[in-house]
Amino acid sequence: MNDDFLFSTKVKVRVSDLNYGGHVHHAQFFNYFHEVRIDYLKNLGFSEFDLGDGNGLIMVEEKANFKAEVFLGEELWVWTRISSIKRASFKMDYKITKENDPHSKPLSLGSSTFMIFDYNKRKPATVPKIFKEKVLSFEKNLAKEEA
Repeated sequence: MNDDFLFSTKVKVRVSDLNYGGHVHHAQFFNYFHEVRIDYLKNLGFSEFDLGDGNGLIMVEEKANFKAEVFLGEELWVWTRISSIKRASFKMDYKITKENDPHSKPLSLGSSTFMIFDYNKRKPATVPKIFKEKVLSFEKNLAKEEA
């Protein structure tokens, strides 16, 4: 995973994020990923329910690697990017840091894979052209052949 992350959301660790060990519960990292994903899509003019053609996304896989403990009150930067786009799916990568710098030491790394889904017809759909165009315009390092 390289460090070409152009988008981040700042979050502050809340008491409800903690587990019995006094650090952030592992499942909470997926909530941080979700927050930055919503902000990223909104920044491009989309939502999880409408990627430009009325179709939304549905998660098919999500992973996280935990690199360090995170504690109450700490401010985190949750970075994301779209690292690949295929005909009917795309992948997002995540990186959580303590500094507002995507090159800084990661506290967690993760990824999610989504397929495009037509919620009216209840079946998979293709990646909308407008979504693909906006992502390629924003993600300068996303290889055109990936898309």
